[in-house]
Amino acid sequence: LTITSQGIAWDKTELSALPDVPLTLTHTNNDPGQQHNWALYPDEEAAIAGDPILAATVIEGGPGTQTLNFGPLAAGEYYYHCDVHPQMSGTLVVAAATAGGAAPAAGATPAAAEGDPAEAETP
Repeated sequence: LTITSQGIAWDKTELSALPDVPLTLTHTNNDPGQQHNWALYPDEEAAIAGDPILAATVIEGGPGTQTLNFGPLAAGEYYYHCDVHPQMSGTLVVAAATAGGAAPAAGATPAAAEGDPAEAETP
């Protein structure tokens, strides 16, 4: 999973991943001097209520890049936002690939588990 914050906005408001596998998110903050993070909650209400975060990067000023390993997650929809700028929000859709190997969301690529043959480098 990759996401970029720039201009106090995400480059993607929907991410897709496969269920029941470890996930890795790379967050790139392209806003010089502006603090951002990526925080994952069960849903928007949990974020508003201040319920525990499922996973999050550290709040950090840009420019910079962070990598977060988390999960596995059960199938479902999860809510993410920047804790500094909650208007920067989106949905992580965790769903099995459809028959024929299509990704769960149009145009999105599911995250692969570490060591997955799909991650192998080609010569």
